[in-house]
Amino acid sequence: PTELEQLLSVNGGSMEIKDISAKFLQNFNVSLESTIGTDLKDFLAKLSGRFAVSEGNVVSLKATSIGESAAIPPGVQNDPGKAGLADGLEDCCGEADSQQYMELHNKICSRAFSSRVQQALNGITQAISEAVFLNVDRVVKGGSVGKDTAISGLNDAQVVLFVHGLPQSGHERWLPVLLRAVAGALTDRLEGERGIESIHATEDAVYISGKGLLSVELRLSPVFATYGQAVQLLGEQGPEARRFYSPSLVDQRTQFIARQPSSVKITIRLMKWWRDQQEWSSKLVRPTDEILELVTVYSAVQTKPTDQRQAIANILTLMTRFDELRVVWSNYYNKGDVWAPLLRQRPLLMDPVNPFVNVADPQAFDARELVVTASTTRFFW
Repeated sequence: PTELEQLLSVNGGSMEIKDISAKFLQNFNVSLESTIGTDLKDFLAKLSGRFAVSEGNVVSLKATSIGESAAIPPGVQNDPGKAGLADGLEDCCGEADSQQYMELHNKICSRAFSSRVQQALNGITQAISEAVFLNVDRVVKGGSVGKDTAISGLNDAQVVLFVHGLPQSGHERWLPVLLRAVAGALTDRLEGERGIESIHATEDAVYISGKGLLSVELRLSPVFATYGQAVQLLGEQGPEARRFYSPSLVDQRTQFIARQPSSVKITIRLMKWWRDQQEWSSKLVRPTDEILELVTVYSAVQTKPTDQRQAIANILTLMTRFDELRVVWSNYYNKGDVWAPLLRQRPLLMDPVNPFVNVADPQAFDARELVVTASTTRFFW
């Protein structure tokens, strides 16, 4: 019951029964029915003091159950007023009402689409696990599909294999060779199967793609005893070597977004759609998925919007001052753990799980076009 209460709490307090089962499997890698040993409806009926089942098989928490889940900590910033509410919602978002945002969301992320991409990712993950020759400890799914923020036309996924016996450092010496061998094994077993058309290796990943399929990025990681051990070793590396440790933090990075309330994930999907309606002059100026995700979470915590119209307006207002942004999260590490040179950068939008990465690093993202675009466009234009 505790896991079920947590699941409902982070998804706005209510979900349909079929969505609960799918989400439980995604989060805990085991079916809910096998865990409780009975049909979910029968199980809930025995716990009527904690759960309510209304018409349409919608399950919600009773008022006497657990309280509202704590919001993700807002981070640290110099000027708490910079993420305030938008002054004029019509100026940012036009004349649309909140219902139009939800109608758009249902088009770009229907239940059928969400179910389809999750099933596709589960199938490919299983096929990869069966095809590789490695001693795999566990498999973690990330990317847009793993975080539950995918939209039609933007359904990327990441699969990370945590492998026993891999060295915990010196990735540049052993990783590229191993990835080429993995790509060869997958090509022999999977190419032409399940609609897969292309499998190729780079120095840090294997990419799997096919017509109408997910775009899957396969990465490998050594096994670490704890998150803290991985971060400690990460801090001992030089700047060039640190990029190889990103897959090792995939579980925490994925859950940071996946466990957000459903309303926040809806906003993330809408912001991805908005970004893809704009014309960006280069990859350097196009805001990444991670930037949009973190800005959305930060804005939601700071402004507590009451609907999607207000949420979008607040984010666009925040983006007009993106170059002044300073956000340091406190979920997995303290401000004192942040690599000192990063604290001098502006904008500063820290990776919530990696204290050595500024997601908005000016060398990797030029925010000037985003500031202008957020200032001059309307969401539905």
